[in-house]
Amino acid sequence: MSDYCKVIIDSPLPQLGREFDYKVPSEMEIEIGQPVLVPFGRQAALKKAVVSELIPTSHHATAEIASVEGPPILSRPFISFIESVSKRQAITAGEMLRLSTTTKPKRKIDNDETIKLPSRQSLQSLGGELKLDRHLVQTVPAKQHLVAGSLHPQWAITALQSAISAGGSAIINIADFRQQARLRRLTQVLGIESQFLWAEEYKTPAKRYFLQQKLLHHPSILVGTRVALMMDVVDLKRIVIVSDLDPSHESESAPYLSTRELAYLRTEATGGVVHTVSHVPSAESLRLAELGHVDSMLTSEVPRISFGLETSISTSKLIKDSLASGAVLVLTSFAGESASVICSSCRYPGRCNSCGGSLFMPRAETYKCRTCSQLTNPKCQHCQSTNFSKGKKGVSRTVADLGRMFPGTRIIESSQQMRVESVQARPLVVATPGAIPQNDNGYSLVVIDQPQSFLSRESLRALEHSLRNWLDAASFLATDGRLHFSDYEGEVIKQLSIGQIAQLVDRESQQRKLLGLSPWKRLGIVEADQQRLNQVADAINGVVDVISTEPSLVFSYLYKNGAVVSEALMREQLKTPPLEGKRRKRGLKVVMDGQGLI
Repeated sequence: MSDYCKVIIDSPLPQLGREFDYKVPSEMEIEIGQPVLVPFGRQAALKKAVVSELIPTSHHATAEIASVEGPPILSRPFISFIESVSKRQAITAGEMLRLSTTTKPKRKIDNDETIKLPSRQSLQSLGGELKLDRHLVQTVPAKQHLVAGSLHPQWAITALQSAISAGGSAIINIADFRQQARLRRLTQVLGIESQFLWAEEYKTPAKRYFLQQKLLHHPSILVGTRVALMMDVVDLKRIVIVSDLDPSHESESAPYLSTRELAYLRTEATGGVVHTVSHVPSAESLRLAELGHVDSMLTSEVPRISFGLETSISTSKLIKDSLASGAVLVLTSFAGESASVICSSCRYPGRCNSCGGSLFMPRAETYKCRTCSQLTNPKCQHCQSTNFSKGKKGVSRTVADLGRMFPGTRIIESSQQMRVESVQARPLVVATPGAIPQNDNGYSLVVIDQPQSFLSRESLRALEHSLRNWLDAASFLATDGRLHFSDYEGEVIKQLSIGQIAQLVDRESQQRKLLGLSPWKRLGIVEADQQRLNQVADAINGVVDVISTEPSLVFSYLYKNGAVVSEALMREQLKTPPLEGKRRKRGLKVVMDGQGLI
């Protein structure tokens, strides 16, 4: 029994971003990871906190723990993970605590269910045991295989194989609900679905609380999106990340880290290895492999690919022939009626009158801004005309065009706004990335419509995301299916067709290295009023390269200087009073490793 303890207070305030010492009453027994209530300063209300350490003596403790709120909810290694992320990302440990814990529910839920790990016998259908001694970056072919009489993608087979082979608890981190549906379908045909914990089934605070208790006491395999990495798991042996390039793995709020970086930090604190499974290696993964921090297993196997200009290979004939044997998928880059609009008078691109963002047409004669999502009646910023023409085709116009080309054919549109989960028989499906319907027999043909529109996105990751979208679509092909690029024969497609996927990404990565950009240098953003931004820029100028101070402070810095930069930004946060208004907001918003920059 200890007379004193350290606690982390559940608060995002930078003033509370450290551990505090408290006395432990003589009649109270506490453990590391227990939720407690503590008095703080002159405030009447007690604050929620978690015990982070038991100590024999303290020169700073003046108040006592008020009460214990329940059994431990976190382990010491996981608390170390929280603290390491907070120091790296210039946020408070209390803010990380809010992402990782759920308070004890007021109503009781039966928690008698016991989950056993899947037996090793199921590995026979998945290709055998997969042993890992170090972190591994693995790319798998974008194709499907027959397992227990039905088609399943290679990435799902490999992810399941890796998790079951871990020999203890594992986390399978998937991008979104569509990936989870495909993975779950594989567990169903193997008869092991009930031996996994599916994070999306535990949405209420009461269910999430009991899930946390279960994970702390029983080895389990947890499947979920980003939230799964913020759950404490006993005896964690392996973290499997599926498609780490998917934007769903990027965090738009604190701690602003992708699940890839969170996983590596997690295993440093709690042990285990990270296994990344994807069709395309990310530039970050290739950098880690080049530095020797991870092993790599990169495949050059690609599906059957055809490409060429319309004069040399007819896309419409390919679609017509393929519809005779199965369903056909057409992947297009943009949702809506038209991907862009152009001034009819001067041919200047349509821009939002409010923020200057590019305009598109979600429906006929309706204009919407891609940046601020405002519906608007635009006026050309170049010649003041109000007449606009349609630019690149969106999914709705592609459907209309295909309807005229293939009369009598059932055509299905699927996008984030009009989601179709699955299709039967042999329809012609037009979909946007991330909205591809499942087909039990696989698609006989996947057509990439306007490939150049994927590659011309305004992003440093345009090539990586194009390859990811194309090969993710190819993973829905039947075993004898074909991937076709319509009316295009650029160098990228030629290299892809011979399996030079890693070489394409590595070339882009080396160009970023020469420019001093991510992943070779870390990038950060600070948002505040202009005077404060200039002061912050002066404070960190010695260890960072300032790129811009208006409208936000954007800077780059070396990985080895991360701790110094983070500490300096935390000091600047403490100096900055919060903004007043309907809600008190931070006067200084710090984003480390901002994914929006690239």
